[in-house]
Amino acid sequence: MNASAIAHKSPRSNGHGAVAALAQLPPHSESAERALIGSVLLDPSVFPAISHVQPVYFFVERNGTIWQAIQYCAHEQIDIDYLTVVERLESQGQLADVGGSIYVGQLITDTPTAIHAESYAVTVVEKWYRRALDLLGGEIAQKARDEASNLDAFREQWLRYLSNPPQSIVRKTERVVHWAGEALQTQPPITWIVYQLFSAGSVSLLVGEGGSGKTWAMLDLAVSVANREPWLNLPTQPCTVLLIDEESGERRLARRLGDVMRAHDAPASTLIAYTCLGRFNLTTAADSLALKQMIESTGAQLVVLDALADVMLGGDENSVGDVMPVFQNLHKIADETQSAIIVLHHANKIGGYRGSSAILGAVDLMLSVEQDKDSGVITFTTTKTRDVAPFAFSAATNFGVDSFNLSPTAKPESKPHFSKSESYVLRYLESHGDSSIEDIKSNADACAPETARRALYALVDRKVVARIDSGGPGMAARYSLINGSPKPVQPVRP
Repeated sequence: MNASAIAHKSPRSNGHGAVAALAQLPPHSESAERALIGSVLLDPSVFPAISHVQPVYFFVERNGTIWQAIQYCAHEQIDIDYLTVVERLESQGQLADVGGSIYVGQLITDTPTAIHAESYAVTVVEKWYRRALDLLGGEIAQKARDEASNLDAFREQWLRYLSNPPQSIVRKTERVVHWAGEALQTQPPITWIVYQLFSAGSVSLLVGEGGSGKTWAMLDLAVSVANREPWLNLPTQPCTVLLIDEESGERRLARRLGDVMRAHDAPASTLIAYTCLGRFNLTTAADSLALKQMIESTGAQLVVLDALADVMLGGDENSVGDVMPVFQNLHKIADETQSAIIVLHHANKIGGYRGSSAILGAVDLMLSVEQDKDSGVITFTTTKTRDVAPFAFSAATNFGVDSFNLSPTAKPESKPHFSKSESYVLRYLESHGDSSIEDIKSNADACAPETARRALYALVDRKVVARIDSGGPGMAARYSLINGSPKPVQPVRP
């Protein structure tokens, strides 16, 4: 698609035909375009925040030409004002085409303030994108009628276009300032979908090794919730459940879900919806919106997403820049739909969660899953919680003929669980007292130095270890065990 075809010259018409012509015009806002340019000419300091706007985004051609002159001044580090922009237009032989210096001056006088410049930019880009979709629709119709066209190639083109809207559209947010007095008002209680685990509006992470039973466990949870049953003695709030499967595939998931439903005597009318291998990419606004719409259309209040790596296509789990957009989008979806979203994730080779240390801070609850291979018993441990004290519980796995369910077992000892790397950090601090992060990294004997660093930060988040120095520029951070912290396990030799 030719992006320049989306722009348009200023409409000029006479007589009654003007009304008909304007009725046929593609989406645009000439007033927002004028106000955007006027804002920059009034206050050039707003330009960096809206520098993503391109001349082609303007519907009225002369407005795009003026914006191009503004971009030139910014690039050449020339002060942006009425005179410099007019001089640039004149030097390029474009001043008369845009309506002369009088038109440029009108843009300033018609704009009372530059405070809404970012809002004008959002409107300009959104209208451009709508025009692009309108043009794309025409191309789709033409291709559909052309029997000789290559539909597969064209389908890939328009899917890429639809899934990557300009960031200036998707970042449109409202920031509301609250005052302390509001916190003294009666606050609504937490709505627990599963008591003390998964609450409405939350994002949780279920972490386990491959074969630990985490997918089976979440299917058992889903059927319990939808079938109005407690789950492993924990009360549930009956609701519709949505399963987003990006790993198993339709046949395997349907077979497993059927086995769990039979074990629970759940009827065919059970309110569980599922989609398989939809290739969601939650780093993008388009797919995040698609997920939100799917949740809203099904009415789901519990959403299970399997698995994290599969919904950040091309992203790096170890990169904060790749991980955080996924969780920011999920938190926004959870908040706007008031659903509890559970994301399944794989454990690393030393027992912790795989990927960036930012993942722990990004979730409301992290639940680790470990299965004893001999007994089949699954132990669940809350390794991070926001609203309740950490706890653990366990379940027996019951496989029958075309059936599966979990049943609660005796409560395991209430003791904190530490990964191998966390255990190393605890041992080191117990032996050496307060230490710097470099000391801890350089003496790592059970894990890599970088893994020891992440383990240290995780222990700080769990309030087992604390930073004890006063902080400040140039001061090396020092850490110590908090009084009453659990004793570390015995050393594990590499």
